[in-house]
Amino acid sequence: MAKPKSQKREANVSNASPPLTQENFEKELKELAKKAKEETFFNHAVDWAGTSVRAVVILALAAASSSVSQLTLSPVYGAIPASIWHDKLVNAACFLGWSGSFWLRRNVRWRLIDLLPLIAFYIPMLQFFLFNYSNTFGATYGPLITELLTVAPLLLLSASAVGLVLEEFGITGRWQSAPGIVSFVFLKIASAWSANVIQSTSYKSVLLSRVSWQVQVAASYALLAPSKLLLYAVPALLHTAVFNIHVQSPWATQALNSSLQAEGYRLIARQDSNTGYVSVLESIKSQFRVLRCDHSLLGGVWMVHQSHNPVVGEPVYAIFTMLEAVRLIEVPVSVPDNEAQALVIGAGIGTSPGALMAHGINTTIVEIDPVVLEYAVKYFDLAPNHHAVIDDAVHYAAQVANDTTQRYDYIIHDVFTGGAEPIALFTDEFLRDLHRSLKPDGVIAIVSRVVHSLP
Repeated sequence: MAKPKSQKREANVSNASPPLTQENFEKELKELAKKAKEETFFNHAVDWAGTSVRAVVILALAAASSSVSQLTLSPVYGAIPASIWHDKLVNAACFLGWSGSFWLRRNVRWRLIDLLPLIAFYIPMLQFFLFNYSNTFGATYGPLITELLTVAPLLLLSASAVGLVLEEFGITGRWQSAPGIVSFVFLKIASAWSANVIQSTSYKSVLLSRVSWQVQVAASYALLAPSKLLLYAVPALLHTAVFNIHVQSPWATQALNSSLQAEGYRLIARQDSNTGYVSVLESIKSQFRVLRCDHSLLGGVWMVHQSHNPVVGEPVYAIFTMLEAVRLIEVPVSVPDNEAQALVIGAGIGTSPGALMAHGINTTIVEIDPVVLEYAVKYFDLAPNHHAVIDDAVHYAAQVANDTTQRYDYIIHDVFTGGAEPIALFTDEFLRDLHRSLKPDGVIAIVSRVVHSLP
């Protein structure tokens, strides 16, 4: 029923501004002064700082997620295949997330930031199932498919969340694109830094392994954005803790061995390290033992009993034993074995240095990965009477080249990890440093894999 005109007038009067009296004017001035006092530069600075910290934390966690995702693909597909699509996928996910942040906010029923920990907790479980189809996907597209279904959604929503958070700055005009550019640059720098930190510390503790890093990043997301949605992450956590064989726990290793033994293999040891996922496998049927780093074979020995009881085990790759022929090269002044000094770059399973030491040659082994050297001694009988140097060969060679008191009669250069040879160990500068590290009649042997089909 329509209201009478008198009631409409009363309603309009009640909704109108209060009459302009001296008392109301003074009251309004006091409210404006109070509001101006609250909106000080300090308060604005605190708000901006809080907004910046939230954005930085989200970006840092996204960077760590990106880095550890690529590292977890390396044991399955190899370091090089895992890197082919990675940067392109990260760039695309960040671009789509940032540009579509407002659309996502309007069409997703939950806060975007609340979805981040939920996705992060499910990544290890999804990778576990996708790795079972690695042979089907292949090395070319397997990493792309895996990351497209796991880390890409996390990066997309992280970029969207950062875009919405930085919206609070209210930047318009010519500087409107600045937050996005700065965020992307920070993400790239943080990704490179986090990859180095994760890989260089992974051998120090099981809690710093690749899957453990994934869980810790997810937990950090949860601390940043706690919500009731975290209850849905419980199944993923239980699966990772109990059923994920990539977790380096005793029960996971036992479960992994059960499946490997059905294929005729046995896992002796495994550990994440600074060059990759290092493992020792033994063939039960063919009776050989190999050392792997990610997707590469660093060496192996036959386990078949030999009547002549050799000092050095029979390697599956004969070239490693043949490298000791470096001491047979004719030089103007020969050196007795017990007076010779040898440098071996790259330990592998210790076949080459072991062969030199069997002749009484004082041998120095330079190996960047401490786990590789540890496993060579523990599982491949590398004699402990060698001088071990855990260092980057480039750094060590430059150091020796500049130290005139240290020179070698023999240098064996044999490095191969991750499906390729490290470029830094084949540069002109490095080879010159090796040459300077030799005695005048010294000899160097370099092992290089050459693809003959290339021009």
